[in-house]
Amino acid sequence: MKLEDQVCTLQQAQKLKELGVECDSIFWWNQETERNQPIVTRDYTHIAASSTKYWRAYTVAELGVMLPYEICDGNYQVFDFEDLGKHDTDCFVFNRNKTFFKAEAQARASALIWLIENKHLDPTEINIS
Repeated sequence: MKLEDQVCTLQQAQKLKELGVECDSIFWWNQETERNQPIVTRDYTHIAASSTKYWRAYTVAELGVMLPYEICDGNYQVFDFEDLGKHDTDCFVFNRNKTFFKAEAQARASALIWLIENKHLDPTEINIS
């Protein structure tokens, strides 16, 4: 499996940064390449978190740490980790918005974005180092 398929997409990484998610990550999306094609690279200490050309490329495990097991609002279950699952042999699904992804990291990133955008999760509560 390609490394790009083991992390959130570049667009998801950009959205998570915009939403205030600042957790550490092993990998980074790098848009400063010779062909201007984004690639995933290892975490280098010279990359500034505020850089406009680098975004954290969160892995399945890193996103799993950030996601709650469940969120309830009174008797209504807003989110359950089981909302994320393997749809068939080729894709993963995030059931809340019925979106399909080729990699589990992408489904988890979608869930995290959905939870933050819908005010069910505060990014300051998940920012860990």
